[in-house]
Order: sequence, then structure tokens, then C-alpha cells
Amino acid sequence: MNWEYAKNWLIAAFLCLDLFLAWQIVESRRTMAGYIGSYNDLLANTKTILSEHGLILKAQVPADHPDLPLLQADWAQPPLAALAQAVFANNGPVTLDRAEQSAHAGAGTLKLLGPGHWQVSYVPPLTLPAASDGVPPGVWQGAQYTEDLTAPETPQRRVFVQHFAGLPVFDAAVVADYAAGRLVGYVQTMVQNLTASGDARPTLSALDALNDLAGAVEPDTETGPYQETATGATGTEGVGGTHREVIRSLALGYVHKLPQATTGQGQTGGQYWFPVWRVVTDAHIYFVNAYTGEVDLNTNGSS
Repeated sequence: MNWEYAKNWLIAAFLCLDLFLAWQIVESRRTMAGYIGSYNDLLANTKTILSEHGLILKAQVPADHPDLPLLQADWAQPPLAALAQAVFANNGPVTLDRAEQSAHAGAGTLKLLGPGHWQVSYVPPLTLPAASDGVPPGVWQGAQYTEDLTAPETPQRRVFVQHFAGLPVFDAAVVADYAAGRLVGYVQTMVQNLTASGDARPTLSALDALNDLAGAVEPDTETGPYQETATGATGTEGVGGTHREVIRSLALGYVHKLPQATTGQGQTGGQYWFPVWRVVTDAHIYFVNAYTGEVDLNTNGSS
């Protein structure tokens, strides 16, 4: 065998391989740069569309939109005695009033408001442990809740939501009110037996959801243009004091029985929870069906 000849062939082969790998790296970087540029263009276009409809995007826009199933669940209905014991643990005797669906203790009152829904009031407000910074004490199965950092900001109020597979169930929440660092009380909504119903289906991207939201809101013909400047974003007020809505947060999660939302399988509403994009502005909360893009424009206030 001619070793000198074979060595030259090997050198040439490795040189070709190096050139091929280098070309792949250059192409991948070019593709990535094109993708980033394209996404930035799409984001800028969405901001323009929103602005034309009186909405200013200030929130971070999530990139992920995984395939998600419907959820099926039941409203939680813990026994009144067990719930009262959890709420008023170590606070003396508890008196049950089954006719009124309520419980009373030296610390306050518990009132059942309906399936999966109850209210707790502390009189006087409950002093919390110094290290307490999470779910209020006494919350039924509180480990299932985490603070909703994308909820509307309200002084002296914190919101905690249930989760399923890492996503919030927006309408299963603990809304807690505080005064001077003490717990005044809370309203808890809870579901149980959460399970996936059917196969996971593709969901809309956050940009698509925002575009659908813009399409469902009347165009803002009374305000001037919204512009990004070198010193930051500036908005304008319209004729007669019309204000734009500023989008403060955007999050993917679930809600129960979104109006006019169908599963695509012949079922509507019922005890099902739909994937949605929740869009929080400084004036409203909107839910965009993550399957269909249908928008609920009738939700106000906090989650």
C-alpha cells in the first residue's frame, strides 16, 4: 500500500469535512439571525396592530405555547367541619351552623358560598408569623397554590392560584386581603380531580393571541399614534380624555367554561377547563381561547 498516497487522501477528506462543518455552522447562525429578525418584525407588527386598537404592549411576550389538553375537574366540596378545623386550627372551639353553611370561632367566620367557593374573615385581622410570605395559613390544601405574579396589582391584596402540570388555573384562586401586614381574610376557589381530557392539541402563540385580541377590540380612532422613542415608549391621550389600555402581563393557563368556546369535539362548557391566554391591562382582564382565538371581553376586575 502507498502510505503517502493514503495519507494525502485522509488529509483531503478531513479538510472537506472541516469545510462542511464550518458551512453548517455559518448557515445555522444565518438561519437563527433570520428567525430572530423575523420574530422582531412580527412583534413590532403586533404592537402596531394593538396600538391601532387602543392597546399598548408593555408586558413580556412568552415564546412557549405547548400543545395542551382540555382539563376535566369537579368543584371541591370539603366537609364543613374539616374545612373549619383547617381554617381555625389552634384558635379555640368551632361552632358549626349547617343551615347557614358557616362556622364560627374566636378568630373569625367561615362561610360556604357554593361548590368550590368559600370565604374566611378574621376578626380582628390575623397576625402572621414573621417568616410568613406565602399562602395564608388555613387555606385548604394550600400546597396546591402559588402566588400569581401576573395578576393585577392591587394594594393590600395578593392572589394565589392552583396549578396543573405547571400551568395556573386562573379561576381557582385564593384572593387574600391584608391590612397593616395582618390578614383580614380571603376567598378561596378550588377544584379537585383535575385530569387531562383527550389528547393535547396545538395552542396559539402569544403573538397570535394578541392579534386576535386586537381584532376583537374596537379600533381606537380618537387617539394619536403610539411611538417608541429613544427615551422609551410614549402614549397619547385621545380627544375628550380617552386613554389607551396598557397590557401589563400575559400568561398561559386555564379557565372554566369560557363563553362560546367549544372543544372541537361537540362539547361546550360543562366541567371543563380550557387553555387560554390571560391578558391583563390596567383596565380589564381578557381571556383568549388558546385553541380558537375567541376572546372573552366581559371579564373585569381581578382573577
